Amino acid sequence: MAFPLLQEELKDEDFDIAAGALPDDEDPLLDPNIATRYPELFSYLNKGELMV
Repeated sequence: MAFPLLQEELKDEDFDIAAGALPDDEDPLLDPNIATRYPELFSYLNKGELMV
């Protein structure tokens, strides 16, 4: 699950709405191939230049 802390704070129905009710197998954040699907993003993140 991509948002465990959010789920703790919200009721089940509210969490489903907030999380977009994506099944785990369709959630892009849980995709094991996420780095290959978004190579430019991960290249940028690996540079350590992320502004907060």
